[in-house]
Amino acid sequence: MKVLIVDDDRIVREEIEETMVESGFDVKVVGDGDEALTMMRAQGFDVVFTDMKMPGMSGIELLQEIKVIRPETYVVIITGYATIDTAIEAMKMGASDYIRKPFGNDSLKQIVNGIQEEMAFQTSLGKLPPMSSATQRDPFNEFSTLAKGHPSLCISHISPESIMKDQDLDNTQFLWLSNEAHDDRAVNPQNLYDLKTLIEGFIQENPEAVILFDGLELLMERHGWDNLRPFITKLQKEAGDKKARLVISLKNANIPEDVLSSLRSLVSGSAIQALSDSLSNALRREIIRYVASIPGLAFSEILNHLSIRDSPKLSFHLRKLVSDGILAKSGDKEYKLSPRGEGVYKLLQAMEQETVDDSQNYVSLIFE
Repeated sequence: MKVLIVDDDRIVREEIEETMVESGFDVKVVGDGDEALTMMRAQGFDVVFTDMKMPGMSGIELLQEIKVIRPETYVVIITGYATIDTAIEAMKMGASDYIRKPFGNDSLKQIVNGIQEEMAFQTSLGKLPPMSSATQRDPFNEFSTLAKGHPSLCISHISPESIMKDQDLDNTQFLWLSNEAHDDRAVNPQNLYDLKTLIEGFIQENPEAVILFDGLELLMERHGWDNLRPFITKLQKEAGDKKARLVISLKNANIPEDVLSSLRSLVSGSAIQALSDSLSNALRREIIRYVASIPGLAFSEILNHLSIRDSPKLSFHLRKLVSDGILAKSGDKEYKLSPRGEGVYKLLQAMEQETVDDSQNYVSLIFE
C-alpha cells in the first residue's frame, strides 16, 4: 500500500512515517499541499494523511483536489481539538477518517487497519455472485401492489385510461410516452431530457416513491442502448438517494443478448451500489452488527462497546446510518435497525457466505 504524508511539521511527518514504514508500507512525505498534488498526479497513492492547517493550501482544499484526481484514494485528516468540527465536515466531503493530535502509534495503526478492511470489503463487493435481477411477472400488478401507501408514478406507452381499467391506481401520477400534444400527461419519447427532468422532479418531491418504467424497449429502439444506459444509471442514483423503488419492465423478444446482459448487470448491482458508501466503512459495519444483536441501544452503550474515545466521530457515523435509512432513532434516543437496515444486515451476513438475496434491491427488472 502506498502512503503519502502531508504536514508542514517535520516531527509529525516523521512520527507517521515511522509507523507506516514499520507496517511495511511504501511511504512518501511532503511539507505542503502543492507538492502533494504534484506527487499525486505523478504516481498516485492509496492513502493520504494530511494536516488540516498548513501554509498555503489547507487540508480541506487538498482533500477536494485529491477527490478529483483520484477519487478512490483514502484521505485521513490530521487535526487539533480546536478544529474537530471542521474535521467532521471533511468526512462529509469524502475524507475517510480523522486523527487528533497528539496521537500514538496505536491510533495510527487502528486507522490504517480500518482502511485496509474497507479496501477488502470493496474487493468483496466485486466478487459477489450476480443476484437474480429479472423476473417474469405482470409489471402493472407488481406496481399496483408496491404503490399502496406510497406516492407513485407510472411511465408507459399505454394510455393512463387503459391502464386504470384493470388497476386501482387512483393516486398515481402518469407520464404517457406519446406524441399526443393535447394531453398534459404526454411526453414525447424522442426527448429523453424532458423525460429525465420530469422523473427526477417527481423523485425529489416524493421520497420513498414507487415508479414503474414500462416499455423500455421502445426507448431502446429510438435512442439505442448506448444513449439509454446513462439515462437509466442516473435514474437509479436518484431513486437510491431518495429511497424510491424503481420497477423497469420490457419485452425482450427483439433485444440483442449483449444489451440484455448489460441491463441485467446494471440492475442487479443497484442495491449494493446504493449501500456501498455506508457499508464500506468498517466502523459503520460494526455498529450495524452490534445494533442488530441488541435492539434499542443508547449512544453511550454503543460508544462503550466499540471502545471509541472520540464521541463526535461516532455521532457522525450514526447520523450517516440514520440518514441512509439503515438505523432508526426512537424518541428515547435509542438506535435500532430500520426495516431496510434489517435487509442490510442480512446482506452483510450473506457476503460472508458469498451469497446475496436481492429482496432489498431498490431497482427491479421485469420481463413481459
